[in-house]
Amino acid sequence: MHVFNIEQDQPHVKSTIYVKLRRNKDKGALIYIRKHLRHQSHLCNVKIETDYDNLELILTGASKEDIETVMTGIARGMGKGHGGFDWDYEVREDVLDFETELRRLESELSKKEDKIEYIRKKVLKAEKSWKKRNKFLEKRTKTLQFQNMRDLEAIKNDREIIKSLQDTNMELHEKSEEPLFKMIGKRFSKLLGNS
Repeated sequence: MHVFNIEQDQPHVKSTIYVKLRRNKDKGALIYIRKHLRHQSHLCNVKIETDYDNLELILTGASKEDIETVMTGIARGMGKGHGGFDWDYEVREDVLDFETELRRLESELSKKEDKIEYIRKKVLKAEKSWKKRNKFLEKRTKTLQFQNMRDLEAIKNDREIIKSLQDTNMELHEKSEEPLFKMIGKRFSKLLGNS
């Protein structure tokens, strides 16, 4: 982490310089430029990072004019003395205003907190709905279990009654020595005789 000393008179900004190679895809050229910049006495406090993927150097703590001066010297020296090596580069500066960045980050944080609160409310609502649904299902389950137990008791009673009737029927049939058609005939005659 970098710590920047901010004085009251200075604006609260951070400047980053990018040196990008455009036509040359040689990483060695990038290393040469970085080495040359490190040997400059007026750039001794400059932090240099190398991005090999984008073929650029990222410098913090230097002015754009100083870097352009050094790059012009490198291009002039390498272009003439070494067989006309073509240095196609771009020097650009990104200025980061801390106050603006702080406001932007606070705004993003506020939006994220609002989103978290929205999600939290949705989760609470879903939990409440789930609890209500769960209570309903528990109540319904208990009711169905009670009805099921009642129905089972009724079935047991019906089975006992049927068994009892079957047993009675068997006893009557066993006690009776007369055939069934004679018993029916007697009962029929009693019925006719009584009326």
